[in-house]
Amino acid sequence: LEKPRDFVPRFVADLGGSAQTETVARQLAAEIEANNLLANGRKPSGIAAAAVYMAFRANPEVDKRAQKEVGEIADISPPTIRSNVQVIENSEIEPSIEGVTISA
Repeated sequence: LEKPRDFVPRFVADLGGSAQTETVARQLAAEIEANNLLANGRKPSGIAAAAVYMAFRANPEVDKRAQKEVGEIADISPPTIRSNVQVIENSEIEPSIEGVTISA
């Protein structure tokens, strides 16, 4: 069974992301899995795309990618990424790394 974290390294690499962005995205994917946000039938790749987008957004000075770019790599539509980001943001998940906190 695929998990969001299985997709993170490829998505970040294909987008040319930094190691920090990948670490944030992996941490976020792990929190998503631990909090069972896939229980509502969301695709692991879609949740991973949202986690990757949020990780890029958390560190715009180093990495910055639009939802459309992430969606093209992940084969997920920007509206689906937005919807998944909202689900994550509405949960209790707030990972951070090296002083970078993911928030709205």
